[in-house]
Amino acid sequence: MRNAVHIADQARHQFCKEHPDVRPQDIRIALSLGPFGSILAPMQDFGGIYPPPYGPREYNESGENTTSFGDDIAGKEDSIKALARFHEDRLRVFTSDKGTWDNVDFIAFETAPLVREVEAIREAMGDMKEAIGGKPWWITATFPHGKCPETRQPSGDHYSAVEVAKAMLHDTGKPVPTGIGINCTALKFVPGLLDDFERVVDGDKRPFLVLQPNGGDGYDLSSQAFQEAEDGDRWAEVLASVVRGAKGRGWEKIVFGGCCKTGPGDIRALGAAM
Repeated sequence: MRNAVHIADQARHQFCKEHPDVRPQDIRIALSLGPFGSILAPMQDFGGIYPPPYGPREYNESGENTTSFGDDIAGKEDSIKALARFHEDRLRVFTSDKGTWDNVDFIAFETAPLVREVEAIREAMGDMKEAIGGKPWWITATFPHGKCPETRQPSGDHYSAVEVAKAMLHDTGKPVPTGIGINCTALKFVPGLLDDFERVVDGDKRPFLVLQPNGGDGYDLSSQAFQEAEDGDRWAEVLASVVRGAKGRGWEKIVFGGCCKTGPGDIRALGAAM
């Protein structure tokens, strides 16, 4: 796990050797940490179907799955504690080695599918406050098909993007991320989701914004196959327009790029569109 950070740092310095006008401090390394579901088989980084104590029950191929504890408040609280321990343990892999940690510029908790995992991440960052040392960090949530995967009750309504943003920012005594956003979500859903996020943020104390939508292909969860969607140039133009609009509405700092099915060509097109 630590090798990934060192490889990124080597790439940073190699790039600077090839481009003398760029300094190493101009290139930032973000430690991207996925949700608990990214370590499960089958992966649940989109579905959020977690086994106890992290969730109500493990994934079942029959389709009888749920992300909700319903009225089991104790079970929900225990799951938040378990998820917080998971994120703490993984952070310690990096913070315990000074050479690794010194090369990390940002901490990126990405593709969070559950409101309670957002709460757990904030709890973990509070417990790890001294080891983190003030590095900026963000949380981004995923919205497959434009919806948060977590429901209030089994087979009930999904939590809204407003509620996801509140979980990221509301005052609970836990650390508030320096950035919030959306990733691993089809671009067509991003403007509406961003509108919901903007209903929550304080105009005078905005975090920075992170937008990393999926590229020209959309991921079809039902068939586990990629389906053709928008072409890459159009994707870049639309995302650039979304970013410019957000800038005009008061987001002073924006980190943006691509998630699934984006490549170097998409990023070049995005740079040109900006």
